[in-house]
Amino acid sequence: MGYAYRPAPPALRSVVRSLWFNEDPPRRRYERILPQPVAHVIINLSDPYRLLTRGGEWVGEPFRAAFVSGLQPEYLVIENPEWLWQCGAELEPAGLAALVSMPPSELTARVRDADDIITGSAGWRDALRAADHDPERTLDVLTELLEAALRPDVTIDADVREGLARLEADPDLPIARLASDLGLTHAHLIRRFRAAIGVAPKTYADLTRFSHFLNAIPFDAVPTWSELVAATGYHDQPHFIRCFKRYTGYTPSRYLAGVREYGAEFPSFQPMDEFPTIATPPGATTVG
Repeated sequence: MGYAYRPAPPALRSVVRSLWFNEDPPRRRYERILPQPVAHVIINLSDPYRLLTRGGEWVGEPFRAAFVSGLQPEYLVIENPEWLWQCGAELEPAGLAALVSMPPSELTARVRDADDIITGSAGWRDALRAADHDPERTLDVLTELLEAALRPDVTIDADVREGLARLEADPDLPIARLASDLGLTHAHLIRRFRAAIGVAPKTYADLTRFSHFLNAIPFDAVPTWSELVAATGYHDQPHFIRCFKRYTGYTPSRYLAGVREYGAEFPSFQPMDEFPTIATPPGATTVG
């Protein structure tokens, strides 16, 4: 059992934000993963786990080794194995293009096996398992694997990089003003963002605002929802609740009840006791 976290080393810093390792029993069989303004590369070192739903729609895909999760504008529900053993990298928003051989837009709202889109990733699981459960050794190996997988022909768009930094600092910044400040038309900025990170600047700003909101909630002394809404950039409480339900599948009060039960250490990941009842296609393997 163990957990480790470290910022990306200098050689990866323009592509990767952080590296992590986790090995322990899952808190619950199911887990709801909320939208975040970053993509992820994850290597499953234990038994497979499954992506069950995306935004309330059935998916039912197992993931056995390395996989890539693009920017997710909707929540996901996964089914954990009986024992979690995994590691991964949280990518910079524009970092995905430096690792994968397909446009980032084709990974938006998708999770894909890494084997055919990241060079050398078919052998990652075996290489990382050879670190013998040691968290720090595992992250050392992961660092080497990611450095070797970087695509030498890819550079990160400087205007997009600046735009991302400004929206991270102020997700309420008008997109038209951002485009003007960068010397671009509104339409050109949208095209550049979609090419670099897979989504338009407004979508990125919305995901960033939502992430800021989750990470800023003082769960030990929760204010009223009206007070919270006033600080989020959402204009009124009904609008906020609609946005919150779209991103999470929960009302704010239902989400907060879950955080009080399971803790607020990772506000974008919420354990679930039961799989939500949804329609599944004929022949789909359901969960019990």
